[in-house]
Amino acid sequence: QPITTAPTVSQPSAVSELSCAELGWNNAEDYGSDLVCGWSRVNGVCSDLIDWSSAVSFCEDGGARLCTVSELEADETLGTGCGFNRELLWSSTPCGTGAYSLAMGRALTFPSPQCEDSSSLHYTRCCADVAIRRSIRRRLDSPRTI
Repeated sequence: QPITTAPTVSQPSAVSELSCAELGWNNAEDYGSDLVCGWSRVNGVCSDLIDWSSAVSFCEDGGARLCTVSELEADETLGTGCGFNRELLWSSTPCGTGAYSLAMGRALTFPSPQCEDSSSLHYTRCCADVAIRRSIRRRLDSPRTI
């Protein structure tokens, strides 16, 4: 029997609902990849200490997505406010059953990355993609059969 699953933000192929331009985030060329931008505030608000599921919702509710650990380590979100450069931040990168990787808000600040249970409380920053192909977004939004 085939198993039907909806894609999750932790999949490498996840894309943000809105592009960097649509979000007004103009830092894609500052650090890391010029195809990704990142920001601390979503809808003008910094995250509280939240669990992983709340971090995913925080980003997605603003049209962005949770950054991967690689994006955080590439400083995609460096210096975007909220005082999170020296904080461990949630990523979408799984590191065990019910656990996700955390990275510092600034790559040169140690220790990073770490693996923690999704119920732990940490801050988050969000990422978005420079170009969003609507056909990819529709494909990711529809259930897949495995």
